[in-house]
Amino acid sequence: MNKLFIFLLVFLLSISTNAQIITPVKWEYRVKKVSASEFELQALALIDKPWHLYGQYFEDGGPVRLTFHFIETANYELIRKTLESPKPKIERDEIFNIDVQYFSDKALFTQKVKITKATDIKVVIEGQACNDNTGMCVMVSGNHTFSLK
Repeated sequence: MNKLFIFLLVFLLSISTNAQIITPVKWEYRVKKVSASEFELQALALIDKPWHLYGQYFEDGGPVRLTFHFIETANYELIRKTLESPKPKIERDEIFNIDVQYFSDKALFTQKVKITKATDIKVVIEGQACNDNTGMCVMVSGNHTFSLK
């Protein structure tokens, strides 16, 4: 009985140590003050090699596009859509039969906002990254709260 318990314990520990969470995209966040009431919220994606991160703006029916979901409050409004830089690479995806946009190495996403009073702005980021060598794809995400005063 004791040997069976030890065997099961070792087996379960070996399974848990082999499990890995793959996070090929790391996020850094900044705020740039434009005026007394306008700010630029920045999310910098640092993308591991040989991975790429899909962009926001390509047609439906393909891989998961990157989305920025800003939690709405009465204290601010979004100005324009979220911008991307540098310009994403565009490539024909033969599996989905559409042109897709993606980033390698790093990408900066900026959202301009106008506040009516000091506030916190929460953003949830979701998208997909794929490995250029293996073809493996994983969901990526980020959550952040920008404090604007």
